[in-house]
Amino acid sequence: MKCIIYVENGNVAEQIKYVIKQMLPSSKVDIVNNCMECFNKGVSYDYAFISDNNEGMPWMNLMFHLSARGVGVYFISEEIDKELLKSIKEASGLSAINSSNIEQEIKAMFAGMEDQDSSQSKDTAKDEEKENNDLSATISSIQDYVALKSRKYPAVIVSIHGAKGGVGKTSVAVNTAVMLSKMGYKVGAVDFDIENGNFLNVLHLTTEKDLKDAIKGNFQYTQDSFEIHSSGLYVLPSLKLTVEAEIITAEVAERIIGRMARMFDVIIIDTGSLEIDPMLVSLQVSTKSYFITTFDMTVVGKTYDLLEDARIMGVDTSKIKLLINRKPKKVSIKSSDISNYISVPILTEIPEDEGILNVVNSGKVPVETKECESYKKGITVLINDIIKETKLVNKLAEQKNDDNAKKEGGKLKK
Repeated sequence: MKCIIYVENGNVAEQIKYVIKQMLPSSKVDIVNNCMECFNKGVSYDYAFISDNNEGMPWMNLMFHLSARGVGVYFISEEIDKELLKSIKEASGLSAINSSNIEQEIKAMFAGMEDQDSSQSKDTAKDEEKENNDLSATISSIQDYVALKSRKYPAVIVSIHGAKGGVGKTSVAVNTAVMLSKMGYKVGAVDFDIENGNFLNVLHLTTEKDLKDAIKGNFQYTQDSFEIHSSGLYVLPSLKLTVEAEIITAEVAERIIGRMARMFDVIIIDTGSLEIDPMLVSLQVSTKSYFITTFDMTVVGKTYDLLEDARIMGVDTSKIKLLINRKPKKVSIKSSDISNYISVPILTEIPEDEGILNVVNSGKVPVETKECESYKKGITVLINDIIKETKLVNKLAEQKNDDNAKKEGGKLKK
């Protein structure tokens, strides 16, 4: 059994640890004094003890975050507000302990677990060995992904990721692709969100085409498999049937991206929230990657987990930046705390824009309208970062020179 303690009163924290170790000698009990450390480490513990007067994010947000991840959370307070406790229990099933009677409370909590503890400790070494073996097997199976990093692609490849649905990942990908296209770049977008692909829906396009056409090789040097938006954006839709997801293997995903790289200046990849082949390939081959999160602490936690998996996969995390979407007017935690916790720099924050829903429902793309200026500013920051230090910097200048040369040539012929 593993317990984590984040209590402002050090004496109370030590007392909790002492009582637990007395009852369950083989248990792991850690005391932390940092909010983000508890947020980070807490998800891997069985129980968490948190007081209501710690520094950092509101204690209730922290408790709900851990509880949602399956951790048994106990609220430590000197004075238990019965109404507050009632609302907490109704909301999440969390429990409270009176710190003035801590020894009796802890003993009552773990009563009957002493006998289980000794038998469980015998299997600890075996469990750890199995876990290490499983990890080794996982790592050995991802060497092909790591090899993708060394491949060179003629296009700038941008992957957009979200650890959880509903963070605005697809909206960011769509608006970025449309804006780049309207700037004069030849842009191809591929919807690798196999489970919930709705790139076309956001663009208000319909088609009978999907990724299967790309697998057949129909678009190797043509645009047959793409739907074209009025902005000039080429879109390769996701699968219509999610049950066919297994056909989009890592090899297939890389082949699709490789073909597109010969056709476009820049590729925008909308990935799924699941850790599946297309997402992992996209991370490895991308020139730049962006993770979309919000100020929802559950989303932040899932983003951290996804990034940890990326690091295990050997992804170059220096090319990853964080974009915080839907920033409310009032927040309970600093964006710098999120960045420090995830260990990825924040590129920009996009404020909550009430006008976006009306614009989308009217069949428009937000960056093409004047109603969503704050959202457009955020996307512009993202686009400037995509262009920066890539071959896209000089691409438009070259295109303008070519156009001018053609015009001059036309005049001479006349």
